[in-house]
Amino acid sequence: MTKQADERPSTAVLAIPTGLAVFTAATVLLTIHVLGVAVIAAAIVFFGAFAITFVLDRFVLRSSHDDAPPRS
Repeated sequence: MTKQADERPSTAVLAIPTGLAVFTAATVLLTIHVLGVAVIAAAIVFFGAFAITFVLDRFVLRSSHDDAPPRS
């Protein structure tokens, strides 16, 4: 009889799944981080463009006669 049941598993049997698990976890965390930064950057650009449009529309592009009441 051989003693295969009593022997420890080889290093590759433990190292390969462990390496894949660590790589997968790192990839997932990096993806979440990159998407988070992209969402924050997109929100900054969106609200910045909204603020610029609001300021231009409110204070720069409207002339004084735009606020006059309509004639009847």
